[in-house]
Formats: sequence, C-alpha cells, structure tokens
Amino acid sequence: MSKIDVSSPRCYTTSVSRFASSQQRYHRMMFANFTKLIPLKNLSRCGVSAVSHTSKRSARFFHSTVSRKAYEDEKAVLDEMTSQLPEEDVKRASRLRNIGISAHIDSGKTTFTERVLYYTGRIKAIHDVRGRDGVGAKMDHMDLEREKGITIQSAATYCSWEKEGQDYHFNLIDTPGHIDFTIEVERALRVLDGAVLVVCAVAGVQSQTVTVDRQMKRYNVPRVTFINKMDRMGANPWRAIEQINSKLKMAAAAIQVPIGAEKELQGVVNIIDNQAVYFEGSQGEKLRIEKEIPADLKDLVAEKRATLVETLADVDDEIAECFLDEVEPTVEQIKSAIRRATIARKFTPVLMGSALANRGIQPVLDAVCDYLPNPSEVLNTALDISNDETPVNLVPSSSLPTVALAFKLEEGKYGQLTYLRVYQGKLKKGSMITHVKSGKKVKVARLVRMHSEDMEDVDQIGTGEICATFGIDCASGDTFTDGQVDYSMSSMFVPDAIPKGRSNFPCSLR
Repeated sequence: MSKIDVSSPRCYTTSVSRFASSQQRYHRMMFANFTKLIPLKNLSRCGVSAVSHTSKRSARFFHSTVSRKAYEDEKAVLDEMTSQLPEEDVKRASRLRNIGISAHIDSGKTTFTERVLYYTGRIKAIHDVRGRDGVGAKMDHMDLEREKGITIQSAATYCSWEKEGQDYHFNLIDTPGHIDFTIEVERALRVLDGAVLVVCAVAGVQSQTVTVDRQMKRYNVPRVTFINKMDRMGANPWRAIEQINSKLKMAAAAIQVPIGAEKELQGVVNIIDNQAVYFEGSQGEKLRIEKEIPADLKDLVAEKRATLVETLADVDDEIAECFLDEVEPTVEQIKSAIRRATIARKFTPVLMGSALANRGIQPVLDAVCDYLPNPSEVLNTALDISNDETPVNLVPSSSLPTVALAFKLEEGKYGQLTYLRVYQGKLKKGSMITHVKSGKKVKVARLVRMHSEDMEDVDQIGTGEICATFGIDCASGDTFTDGQVDYSMSSMFVPDAIPKGRSNFPCSLR
C-alpha cells in the first residue's frame, strides 16, 4: 500500500494493481473501509487557484499543481444541486452531451467524426478526409487540412442521435492530433463534459495518445475508448487495451469482441448482453442484431466478459460485492457500474471497429448516451470576485444568472468569432453581457451554432450548450455574465512555447 501524504490537498489511499487476486482485493477493500480519507480542500473541477496575485478582474489561469476533488465528493454536491433543479432543466440536461474526439495523429479521428455526422443525419454523404473526391471531410474545411490530410484546428458541430426512442443532442468538437496544435485540444477539453479517445488497433497507445490522456485527466474529462482500424493487417485490440491499462494507468476493459479479423471484419459481439451486431449496407448504415453469437467466439466472449466484471470489481462497490460473493451481475448492474465508473473517471469502456470500413460507429454513439455525463453530472466552479474570490458551484439551470466562458477565438468571414460554453443561465440574441475581466458591457448582436465552417443563426442558447457570437473583444479564457453576478472561471492550461533558436533549448551545449 502506498504511503499516504496527509499534507496533500487531496489525500486518500491509492489502489494496488487492478489485476490483483481476489484475496488481495478483499483485504484492500477491508483496509479502505477503515482508512478512507477525503480531500481537504473544496476546489473546482478545473483547478481554480484559491488566491490570485493579479488584479481581481484578471483571467483565472489553470494551475496544474492544484488538486481537484475526488468524484465521490463531487457527486454529493451534484446530487444536492440536481434535486433542486426544475424538472424541465433536468430532462433537458439528461439528453445533452458535450463531447470531443481526440487521439494521436492519423488514428482516424476525422474519419470517425465524418461517420458520426452521416449516421446521425447531419450530412447526406461520406467524403474523403484528403478531399480526393473533390469535397473533403466536413470537419476539415481548410484547404491545407485537406491537402495534408490532418486536422489543424478544432472544429465544432452538433447533431442528434436516437436511442431507445429518446433523442439525444450532441455538441461535438473534432480536435487535432499533431503535437504542434495541442493548444486546440486544451481549449476544447476545458469546456467538454466527456470525450471519445480513438486508439489505432495496429499502433496501439502512441506518444500523442499519452498527451491527450494527460489533458483529459487535467480537466477531469471522462472518456469512452474506440479502437479504430480493426480492418488493418496486424490489428490487435487486446494489446491496445493492455497498453491503455499499463501506459495510461486507466482501468479499461472491452465491452465488445470483433466478429472477423482484418478485411473479414463483419461486426461485433456486445459482451454485456451477448448479442451479435452486424453492419450491412453500402455505408454500414444498416444494423442486423442477432441473439445468437458465432459459435467460435463463445469462449472468447465468456473470457472477456469475466475480465470486464473483474475490472469493474476494482472500481465499483456493487460489482465488487457480486464478485466476492461469486454472483453473476445482471446486464443492468453491469451497465450501471460502467456508467458510474466512467463518470467517476476510474474506468473507460472499450469499443472497437473501423471508421473507414464503416464498422462499429453506431454502438459508440449509444455508449456516449449510456456512459458519458450530461452537464448536470459535472461539477463546475467559479470564483465570486465580489466575495473575496470564494468558490461557488455553477448550477446548470436556465433560470439563474448567466455565466459563460470564451474558450476559442477564430477569424471568420464576418470578423472575430468567439466560441462560448454556457455553464449557467442562458444567452439571448440582442441581450447585453458583461466582460468580467474589463467590466465592459457588450451586446450579443448575433448568436450562431457552428457546423464546421457553416453557421446557423439562433435566438437563444440554454445552459450547457456551446455556441458562437461576433463582435466581442476578448481573449480565450475570459468569463462573461449577464451582470447579476461577478463570477470568474479558470482559463485553460497553455503549454510553454517552443524556442525558435536551437541555442535556446535547455539541452543546448551553448
């Protein structure tokens, strides 16, 4: 057992190996019951510093050494807030997901996003990422992006997905994978509630996968994982999952088993409910679900299901009790445990397929609905400048004073475009908002939803939504309110710039 540092702001017992024997797990659970410690400071999800050495109206910058609260303590606050929300706000938030697509360069993020937009009906046809079809992927709209086949700047869009008769609304941001554009990932993850981590089935966890994982942990963003390129020669999802556990230090287990290998990839088996899903049609748009799984996969499915239950037992109390009592958990128990552990950032469910071959995308959308949090399940905190910078929890209700964060600036066709995430209250076209840093009031002359480079004008944006507006003089990380409150949120982490001259590098011999 690791030594406990009681002087740390966040102090609790650290876990031993996730793959310990049942006896070790039992003793660890018993020990945890007597040594359970809780964080000592009430800090925000985004690492807001308790003391500012600059003007009280300056932006609050991210401080990487400040610990965030453990999710168990956050949940107690969230449950209390949710219980006081109007039913309309709860219902609306439950169907909203703010997610990002992140990965190492050339792992298939934009190809994956293109399929998401197609299957949700947001676009009418699938186009090539490099623009060889004369059109190009929707999210890579810059000529240079299509020429090089990489994402240079993050792009936002929105779409809807129907699951079990319920319509879910996604605000989606496709992020770059190249290290040169990592600030775009920082900006996006700062305002997102969840993410899809794309991992190559051949290369596994790569350098930028580690970087993206660190960024997700920095902003406490839960994720589901999609192992892409399962149709490639040498694809090995089990090696990739092992690397997620070992290199990223994140408990991960497959919830699917592939049907077929490499070019023979036909579908997946959902190991939670033991159903086979086949992807048919010219674009993989038709799903055929069979209750009988292929006979040659039954042993593998049973093995991976046991691994899933064992991994969940390490991160969820209910499954741990079933595991120790040698009771097989039900389908609903497993799904609930996956959701709890994923939102608590203790676990990531792993799905697999091939975006280019149109295999496995729809189950990922279902997983986003099932396992990633909605805005009311994420604790966001601001500083009350009028009250000695006291931390306050932002409530995801449209009836409360407006608090929004500008997370990205872009030079558009009609001037500077400012991307905003509304954390509390709502934004209306024509309304006046206050720039907290300067104290100036500005008018929201135009309010739009972004679909890559396209815009859709709207009259109002509710809490938890992402939008953009024109004509606002600000910087990334600035906070806006409706003037009723004087709150400031933390900015995003900005990496140090790389020196231009070789002699400026720390390892230089000069």
